Amino acid sequence: MNQPTHFQPQASGAFALAELIAMFPAPAATWHLSESGDLLGHLHAESFEPMHVWAERLGGSIRAAAATREDADGRTVRTHTLSSSWRGVRVALTLALPVASLDARLAEQRHQLLDPPVMDPCSAARVAAAGIGVAA
Repeated sequence: MNQPTHFQPQASGAFALAELIAMFPAPAATWHLSESGDLLGHLHAESFEPMHVWAERLGGSIRAAAATREDADGRTVRTHTLSSSWRGVRVALTLALPVASLDARLAEQRHQLLDPPVMDPCSAARVAAAGIGVAA
């Protein structure tokens, strides 16, 4: 039987995908192979966590699209793309999340960082009387 002397680009991508999935149990994605052998994936998730898991496995960078679009449910979404490579094959993994949920998450993080907790006067007096948080 004659063996091919070189792989077609899609064969390299198929082998890379099989190895990637076997080596790293990570959140499920829908994968496609481009004609050039690039791996193109899409995560179906309601949070950013699955993208972080894949980024830990693959490295690379995550970029948000400048523009938003409307999804099938009528929600305004922004697409985020993880660009990396695996075994010499380019990988692009996308995740579309509702802008409203991202804005709410960012607002909460900003609030936690910039707005210190406020203690009512009665609680503050009890804390001071107990000596909690007082430097020795």
